[in-house]
Amino acid sequence: MAEIDAKSKQATMAHMNRDHSLDLGLYLRFVNGLSAKQLAAEGDPEMVDMDLKAMYIRTSISGTVHVVPLNPPMAAWGERRRRLIDLAMEARQAFGVPLPEHSPPPSAPSAPTGTEASGVPGSSKQPVSLGPPGVSDLCYMSAVLFFFVLCGQVYTGRDATSASVWARALSAVGLTERNFVFGGISGFRRLLRLMCFPVLLIHMTEAWWMAKTRLAAQNMKPLSLQWSLWTAFTFWVGFSSFPRFDRLAQKQARATTKTN
Repeated sequence: MAEIDAKSKQATMAHMNRDHSLDLGLYLRFVNGLSAKQLAAEGDPEMVDMDLKAMYIRTSISGTVHVVPLNPPMAAWGERRRRLIDLAMEARQAFGVPLPEHSPPPSAPSAPTGTEASGVPGSSKQPVSLGPPGVSDLCYMSAVLFFFVLCGQVYTGRDATSASVWARALSAVGLTERNFVFGGISGFRRLLRLMCFPVLLIHMTEAWWMAKTRLAAQNMKPLSLQWSLWTAFTFWVGFSSFPRFDRLAQKQARATTKTN
């Protein structure tokens, strides 16, 4: 690992803690997924260490030291200023926080519009609209729905009827009891029983993670229209809903910044 000058490290941390505590909080939200409520509960952020791979930020009330990874890691210590600025810009745009050149002068008595007293974006942020699903989204949703229909038929015993969805689907593509790789009808039933609950748990976890790391950070109230649409969409589509949400949130943040 490249050598890091201890004196310059202390100067960098002192500067960040003195002049950029707002950005330290945004790093925790943007990279580590803390919500505004979590950050307020844990207390003011303070940088306690930094190396080429990560920043280490401690919150004053909880005393937790959060590791904020730098992706990719820095090749040299001299990159730190540019990397800190770039990450701050990305975080500010993602959460709709005015960029430094648009901020009010230091003498202004109040916090920037759309932020709480702690410097963290507040409730003025608008929910991110889901919008219509794309072709790939519809394919994912159809596949997941079909899978759970098959599982439902197996667990209710309806797969044994002549109108069985999975039996008709398999025969349509030329798979029969004799040539099916998992051992015919009984093998297919065992496969579905084995996979059903793990797959269900994975999709429920993805929906929960969306609500925890994205929707809460955007101040979207549980059971509101967009909150419900996003959690349902994530359950049926899966992991690809996360980059979709991030892309739409950043687009909305840039549009908000331009109007300020």
